[in-house]
Amino acid sequence: MEGSATEAITKKLHGDERMLTVSTAQLGALTLEQVKAAAQSIMRTDNMEVTSVGDFDVAEFERLSLQYLGSVAAPAPDAAPLSAPPAVPSRDWRGETKHMDMHLEDSDERAVSYVSGQAPNKWGEWADGASLAALLDVHPKKSDAAVQARWKHKGFGAVALTLIQEIVNRRLFSVVRERKQLTYDANFRFTDFERAKGGSYLVTVTSSPENAPAALDACRDTLADLLGAEPITRDNLESARHVTIGKHEAELRTNRYWCEILGGVQLDAAVPRKDMSCVRDYVALAERVSVDDLRLVLGSLECNAENMVTCIATSGVPDGHERVHVAPR
Repeated sequence: MEGSATEAITKKLHGDERMLTVSTAQLGALTLEQVKAAAQSIMRTDNMEVTSVGDFDVAEFERLSLQYLGSVAAPAPDAAPLSAPPAVPSRDWRGETKHMDMHLEDSDERAVSYVSGQAPNKWGEWADGASLAALLDVHPKKSDAAVQARWKHKGFGAVALTLIQEIVNRRLFSVVRERKQLTYDANFRFTDFERAKGGSYLVTVTSSPENAPAALDACRDTLADLLGAEPITRDNLESARHVTIGKHEAELRTNRYWCEILGGVQLDAAVPRKDMSCVRDYVALAERVSVDDLRLVLGSLECNAENMVTCIATSGVPDGHERVHVAPR
């Protein structure tokens, strides 16, 4: 149920098969030669980055690296350079229905409501190549040198979006679960694409089938209030800052996290807006981001009713519900 609903939302938002789950028929049509040719076309020495973190013998690691990666071919003299990051496709759905109802027959009655809209990628780049840094022009303190330095930092988008994600999650929990008691779980997250330009956000709220419409409305109202009647406050920011920095510093104790945050810094063409300053200055940026910063960034997201896609997915056989059967992929 959840997979079918998020697939439908993604198709509505982006309208591109590349963003969807590969079907069984598509997989079955592939040949070994096709897969091999595709893999070899991208696995070449100028298109590869190796990041290793841990307690290991360097000489032995290099020997094993050569053994496992030594067969990767060097690019041909006339090979095209690593291409620029692709854009996440977006659609203009003016005149189309922005809400979907989906029902799957099942022995258990469940419901999940979704709210989604277009957003920048992890580094603050939109599908059209525009950057969050362009919002500096409407910042209340745009002439302030410290503000300019913060917004123009390559890691600003990643830090600002992480803080917004934490703030929206807390607000959804407070309003939809605690105040209105419509759900036991509500979640807001960004797609966090690093290489592709653009992305989306997704609000997921689980509830009973009878409460699903009210839960969906509560999520939409919460997003609207964050943009107007109840905007981000200093307390919201300080709480999110404390959690975000705490998670980052705790994760720094793991090798896995170091590999994640270091990935992409060695290939300029792969993730152009990511370099070592994004790793080194993460905490400093999180400590300097202001309430005005986050209000501007949140305002740039497509969180209004005109630009969001919504969906209610249910299971069971409720009376009076229009059944939409989703064929398995």
